[in-house]
Formats: sequence, C-alpha cells, structure tokens
Amino acid sequence: MQTSLLRFIFGTFFLLTSFLSIGQTKDMSQTKEAIEAKFDQIAAHWNLLSAELDNYEGLSAYCTSNEYRMEVLVVLNEIHHFDSLIMDKVKAPNFKHENQREERKTLQNIAEFESEYSLKNFVEKLSQECEDRKDIEKHKKETINEIGSDSYGGQKLVVELDLYKFIHHVTKRLDHIETHLHRLHIDES
Repeated sequence: MQTSLLRFIFGTFFLLTSFLSIGQTKDMSQTKEAIEAKFDQIAAHWNLLSAELDNYEGLSAYCTSNEYRMEVLVVLNEIHHFDSLIMDKVKAPNFKHENQREERKTLQNIAEFESEYSLKNFVEKLSQECEDRKDIEKHKKETINEIGSDSYGGQKLVVELDLYKFIHHVTKRLDHIETHLHRLHIDES
C-alpha cells in the first residue's frame, strides 16, 4: 500500500511539474500589474473547487479523475505563486503602506499558508484520503450492513469530516490572505 501511495504522489508531482513548466513561460510583467484582480479570480476558482472537493463525492472525483485532480493542483499552485508575488512586493523596499501591522499580518498569513498547506502537504493529505477511500470502497460489501463507525456510511462520514476540515482550513487561510491583500491595495504601490 505504501508503494502505491508513493507512486501516486510522485506521479502527481511529475504531471503537475510538467504541466506547470509550460505555464511558466507567461510574461511576468502582466501578472504583476494586477495582482489583486488575478488573486481574486484564482480565489474564486478555488472556492468553486473547494465546494465540490470537501465531500466524499468530490474526493472520489479527485481520486479517480486525472483532469479534475490536475485542475485542483494547478489552482493551488497558482495561489502559491501569487502568494510569493505578494510577499515579494510587500517586502520590497519601495513598498510603503501606512499600516505596518497589516503588512506583518499579511506576511504571517502567507508564511503559515505556505508551510501548512504547501502543494506537497496538500498532495500527501489527499493521497492519504484517496487511500482511505479506496479501502472503504474495497470493503463496501462487508461493511454496508454494519452499524456505527465501522459501517460503510460511518467510514465515509469519518473521511468526509476530516476532508471537510482540511479543505475548510485551506479556504479560510486563503480568505485571510485575500482580505489583507485588499487592505494593502498592493497594486497601487
């Protein structure tokens, strides 16, 4: 089981890296011009994806559809990319904002998001959830008539609650960053 999990993780990273290297050829000057607007678009896309992903059916789609999984990972990677742009802009010597506390909070929220919900951590977490889902589905016939947390429904609920909590935390952190970004008016500096 560990070998298949590792293959899944490395395969996903390889596909994501390959796919993203193609997208890195964009002109970065265009990206930097409208960080707030682009971040809003990416955050809105994430909010749509997270609403689909935070339940057992969404997890099933993530685990079984390469296209959907890549869409989720590309959006998450774009969020991390723009986090880096925001961080660089706020740390730049020529960036001036009247509220330094807001700057510190922004940088702190980005740092926490980057460490707790890095692409690697996200892939590992959802890979484990996919393994748990696979195991639940494998034993469905045996557990469908059981009662309690060992039942098919109970096991699905446990996985779904854990997944919901994780996705909700990602979304909450992203919302905090977006709020700080708008308070700083980063595009005007």
